[in-house]
Amino acid sequence: MIRLTEKGFSQLYHSMADYQIADALMQMFARSKYKVGEIIPMRNINMQFIPSLNPVEQDRFEHVANTLIDAGFITYEDGKSKPIPGLILQQRGYDYIYGHIIDIKSLF
Repeated sequence: MIRLTEKGFSQLYHSMADYQIADALMQMFARSKYKVGEIIPMRNINMQFIPSLNPVEQDRFEHVANTLIDAGFITYEDGKSKPIPGLILQQRGYDYIYGHIIDIKSLF
């Protein structure tokens, strides 16, 4: 029996850096011309964005999203105060995607 090791697993995939995953997520807001306070439903994230990542990147997605939340780019809505769970664009995220005046790389 052959088993894939952690080192072998990481060698199988050319992975984006965390800041590149973060940028790709923020571009999801930009492509649809989102404004501050608008929400991308988690079902869209789970069905469109996450499958576009390789398994290594998928494993890091939660960390990347939490870093963006901690930095004030987005917030997470669990569906209790709004009708659907999702990620909500905040002013700092808006400034990033439409002006690129913030260096997202420095967050990671």
